[in-house]
Amino acid sequence: MEYPDYNIRMDKEGNWFYNDEQIVNKNICLYFSQHIIKDQEGNYQLSVKGQTCNIDVEDTPYVVKYISILDGLNAKAEVLLNDLTTEIIHWNQIWVKNETHIYCLVKDGRFEARFNRNSQFEFGVLLHYDDKRRKYYLPQADKKYYLSVGK
Repeated sequence: MEYPDYNIRMDKEGNWFYNDEQIVNKNICLYFSQHIIKDQEGNYQLSVKGQTCNIDVEDTPYVVKYISILDGLNAKAEVLLNDLTTEIIHWNQIWVKNETHIYCLVKDGRFEARFNRNSQFEFGVLLHYDDKRRKYYLPQADKKYYLSVGK
């Protein structure tokens, strides 16, 4: 069952708004973040108990709040998302967009997530820039793992 639009939106930092007023109740924000779906046309919606409403998402519906590089040779990291779930991601799921913002794929590749300022800084200090290839990479275990550009 679909209900009318309620003018709910999420900004690029993962903050929720209703009628342009920021929702400050953390439990409501968390609840909303845990109930995001995509319809067949790729539009974002909230889906709760069989009821859906459209939402406007400024950039991505998920935001990486924290990243931890995992040891070993597997080139993986663990990320904490704004819905308080954690996921293991591989370097090929991370890219740089517009030369300034870092993104990754989450939720089995169904959604994009944007790194917030803190997580981007945490990850960014580990990255190096290859002037020749004009790409960022993460040195790990004597290898260079390059991040994709664009998407």
